[in-house]
Amino acid sequence: MATSSVGNRGPGQADMVAQVERMVYQLYQGQDSESRSVADQWLQSLQNSEQAWSLSWTLLQHQEVAVRNFGALMLHNKISKSW
Repeated sequence: MATSSVGNRGPGQADMVAQVERMVYQLYQGQDSESRSVADQWLQSLQNSEQAWSLSWTLLQHQEVAVRNFGALMLHNKISKSW
């Protein structure tokens, strides 16, 4: 698992980016359906949170494509459902 290339984040947001990274990998590479289901539910919940607005921009700058993709998906979700 690689680290984010994004600088200038507070410790809380850096922790959240690391958690998103773990959940994205668990969703796409998890070995069992239960862990993938937990990751999917967590990521869906995050997409519906107020924090998703700012976090999505940070994720778009991540070095890992899967994490950037999730950031783009989250931003799309916020624009289409919350704007």
